[in-house]
Amino acid sequence: FNVLDLASSKGIKNITYLSWYLIACVEKEEGNFDMALGILNNAILNMEKDENISELFIMIFKEISAEILLAQHEYEKALFCVNQAHDIVVNYKVHINANSVSKLMSAVYQQLISTAKDEQTKAFYANKIKQISKL
Repeated sequence: FNVLDLASSKGIKNITYLSWYLIACVEKEEGNFDMALGILNNAILNMEKDENISELFIMIFKEISAEILLAQHEYEKALFCVNQAHDIVVNYKVHINANSVSKLMSAVYQQLISTAKDEQTKAFYANKIKQISKL
């Protein structure tokens, strides 16, 4: 929190965002999912207003948000976040995170399959998993 306060007061936004990310990771590891999501959502809102922010920051924030939402059984919300992270991976060629985002997306689709009530929906999500594996 000291690093966050100093970075915020000096206007060092990348360090501020990194501090928010690390604090959210700690909150996630301690099981404080709502707190972690609150921090991540606040940071994402600020980053989306920042013209100079790297898309990489938004991608990692979306990825961890999806992980938390998946753990909370909020599969549709997790899918929304992981899709945004995936779009950034594809559009900005962030290949270093492509594998982790694809695995996360596949895990979300697996959960959606397990909770789907009809076979058509299950087949739709199974097809999405096949598409991800080809990437």
